[in-house]
Amino acid sequence: MSVKSSFFKKSYPIWVIAFISILFVMPQILNRSIIFGADVPFHFNRIYDIYMQIKTHNFSLLQTNYGFNQTGRIINALYGPGFAFILGGILSVLHSWLKFQIVTSFIIFMTSGTLMYKLSYKLGAKKKFALISAILFMSSYWISSWVTVESFMAWGTMLMPLIVMVGLDMINYDESGLSIVKLAVALALVTQVHVLSALFSAGVVLVFFIVGMIRNKQKIQLAYKTVIAGALYLILTFNVWGAMLEVFTSNSIITPFPVRDMSKETANLSIGKSSIYEVGLILSVVFLVQIIYIWQNRSKFSINNVVMTSIGAVFLLLSSNLIPWTLIGNKFVNLQNMLQFPYRFMTMASVLLIATISVTLSKIDTNSKITWTIFTVGALLLSMQIYEGFNNSARVWFNNWPIATGTPVIKTSRFTANEFRRAMKSSDLSQGLKLVTKGYPDYLPTNSKKEIFKSVDPYAEYSKEVIFNQKNFHKSVKGDKLTISWNSKKRENINVPVIVYSRSSFKLNGKKMNHAVMKLSKIGVPTVKSRIGKNTIFLTYRSALINKMTVSFVLLVWILCIILIIFRL
Repeated sequence: MSVKSSFFKKSYPIWVIAFISILFVMPQILNRSIIFGADVPFHFNRIYDIYMQIKTHNFSLLQTNYGFNQTGRIINALYGPGFAFILGGILSVLHSWLKFQIVTSFIIFMTSGTLMYKLSYKLGAKKKFALISAILFMSSYWISSWVTVESFMAWGTMLMPLIVMVGLDMINYDESGLSIVKLAVALALVTQVHVLSALFSAGVVLVFFIVGMIRNKQKIQLAYKTVIAGALYLILTFNVWGAMLEVFTSNSIITPFPVRDMSKETANLSIGKSSIYEVGLILSVVFLVQIIYIWQNRSKFSINNVVMTSIGAVFLLLSSNLIPWTLIGNKFVNLQNMLQFPYRFMTMASVLLIATISVTLSKIDTNSKITWTIFTVGALLLSMQIYEGFNNSARVWFNNWPIATGTPVIKTSRFTANEFRRAMKSSDLSQGLKLVTKGYPDYLPTNSKKEIFKSVDPYAEYSKEVIFNQKNFHKSVKGDKLTISWNSKKRENINVPVIVYSRSSFKLNGKKMNHAVMKLSKIGVPTVKSRIGKNTIFLTYRSALINKMTVSFVLLVWILCIILIIFRL
C-alpha cells in the first residue's frame, strides 16, 4: 500500500466531513444570498461592533460604541466576549456579510462533524459508524440553526463533543489520562462562546466526576486535578464572570424576556421533519433505539456508553413537554428568564445519544452491511432535508420581502427589497443593520426590574427612546469614549438615545453628571437639559474589574495553555 493511499484511508472521514460542509454552504454560494434569520439583527450588531473596534483601533472592553445604534450598551462583555472577538476578526478579514455567513457556516459544520467523529471514535465506534454519527450531528437542527436563524447556541453545541471527550477521562481515571489544562480550556472555551451551553456542559462534567469518584481508587488525585482545573478555568473566564459580577451587582438588569408558558417551548419526538420543536423521524428513531437497547443490555456495554446514554435520556426528557415546565416556571420565575426555552436541553441530548448510537451499532454489527446501510440512509435523508431547508432559506433573499424570519422586525425607514439587498451587500457593513433591527432590551439597566415586563414593555420603550430617536444626533468614537452631539434652538429637556449604567461616566457640555440626580427612564435612557447651540455628551464605562491589565493577563494564560496543549499533543 502506497503512502498516499494509506494517508487517504486514515483521513477519509475528515475529507467526507469537509465535502458535506461545502455542500451545506453551496446554496448561499450559488445564490449569493444572505439568509437574514431571526437572530441576525442581534448577532450581526454584536459582531459589527467588534469589527469596527478592530478597524478603527478604538477598543472598548464593555461599552458598545458601534453596534446597537451606538448607545453604549453592554452586550458582548456579557455574551460570549472571547468568541465575539474571533467572529469580529473574521468579519474584518472578509468585509462582507455574505462571505461571513458562508465562512462561519463552513467552520461550524466542519468543526462539529470533526469533533463528533473524534468523540465517537474515542468511545470505541468503528470509523464508518463514527463518520455517520458526525453527519447526523452536522445535520441536526441544533447545528444547522446557525445558518437558518443565526442561533448562537449552535456554536456552544458544536463544542459539546469536546467537553464530553475531556470529561470521559474522569470516569476512566488514570494519572496521565486526565489533563488539568485540557479540562479547564475545554470548559473555558465553551464559556467564552455561550454561557448556557457552558452550564449544560458543566452539569455533564459533574456527573462524570461523581461516577469517576465512585469507580476509581485514586479519588484524592482525581479531586485534586479537578479542583486545580476549576481554578484555572476561573482565570481563563475572568473576563466573562468578572463582567457579569460587576454589571449585575451594581445595576438592576433586564434579563432576556421571560417565557410564561414554558411547556409550549419544548422539543418532542416526532415522525415528521426536524425543527426547533420536533426532533424528527430519523433522530427520534436513533434516540429511542439507543436508550431502549442500552437499558435492556446495559451489562454488555461499557460504563461510558451506559452513563452517556443515561445522561442523554435525562436531557431528552428535560427538553420535552413531559416535564410540567409552565408549572415549574411559575414557581421558579428566574427559570423563565434564564432558561426560557426547555427545548435547549435537546442540544446536549443530541450530542450524547448520537455519539453513543455509533458505539452501540459498532458492537452489535456482525460484519453485516444491513445495519450500516440503514444508519447511512438515515443520515443521508436527514442531511438532504437540511440541505433543502438551506436552499429554501437562501431563495427567500430574492422575494419581495428578503428577510427569512417569522419573528417581527422593526423597519427604521421605508425601503424596497432591492434597496435592502444592496444595503446588506454594501462595503459599509452598517447600511443593512440601519434599515432593519429589533428592540432587544437584553442587559439594559432598569429601576423597576421586578415588574418591568408587567408595568412597561421594554421592547416598545427601547424602540421609542432609542431606535426611533436617532434623528438630529451625531455620534462619534475615540478610544473607549462615545461622543453624542446635537444642536438645540432653545433650552429644553431632551431624551438622549444612549444607555447609562451605574459605572458609566456621563459628561454633559464638559460637566460630569451625578447619577444620583440624573433623570433616567426605566431602560436607562437619560433626559438632560440642553443649552442653546451645540450640546455634547461624553459617555464611557469605568470598570473596576475588567480593564486592559486583567484582560491581557487572561489572554496570556490562554496563550500559555494552548502552547502546553500543543506540546502535549
